[in-house]
Amino acid sequence: MKNFFEEKGFSPSKKILIFDMKQLTALLLCGAFSAVMIFISSRLNDKDTYSLILILSSLNLFMITLRIINYKYIIKNFDPSSGLPLHFCSFNVILCFIGVVFRLDAVLDFVFSVSPVMALIALVMPEGEAGRYPHFKCFRCYEYYFSHTCLILVPFLAAKYLDFTPSLDYMLPCAFIFGIMLTVGAVANYFTKGNYMYISRAPHISVVVAVEKAVGTVVYRAILIGAIMLLYFVSHLLIPFMGI
Repeated sequence: MKNFFEEKGFSPSKKILIFDMKQLTALLLCGAFSAVMIFISSRLNDKDTYSLILILSSLNLFMITLRIINYKYIIKNFDPSSGLPLHFCSFNVILCFIGVVFRLDAVLDFVFSVSPVMALIALVMPEGEAGRYPHFKCFRCYEYYFSHTCLILVPFLAAKYLDFTPSLDYMLPCAFIFGIMLTVGAVANYFTKGNYMYISRAPHISVVVAVEKAVGTVVYRAILIGAIMLLYFVSHLLIPFMGI
């Protein structure tokens, strides 16, 4: 069982354009899972649809909790500079759960605006080997792909099937949420020397690293924050084209 939780065995397979074939296989499975969940949701009544969304958000929170437990107590290599759930996507997992459980429209509006795109970027351009070269005998692989798929599914299903409509009326609460995320990430980075929220330095994605090198860290941070703010507005502008 310990072998399942250890992050070993990741290796590349056949290269297809910018993707590894193993990664493409995992992405296809994520797409198939998403299609099935959307199909099921469209056939359920409101109560059952809410239950399905709640199950998905709860399982996602359970998975990242199990990841921390794994690092801390099973393979015992927990690193506070990277193992805390304080990155964009981990924050969004927590917010998805809170928004769905307590029916907080402002929280759901925030995750609807930023979570799907950021999760998709993480799936297509992963930093770690669990996403780049999936190993299906490893817990981290399942956690990585399931978590980011749910970060796309849950906000979409909530907006489409729950009594919630994304709106710029929630802009101020969403700005407050974003401010808290940045503050918590910055404090954690200060004490752990980590890179939560990617505000200490650019993630190991060549394009983003090149931007930081070209403009400097301060301007990079301003661009990062500005990009999230722009994403918030663009997401709302695209609502009429999403079938919501």
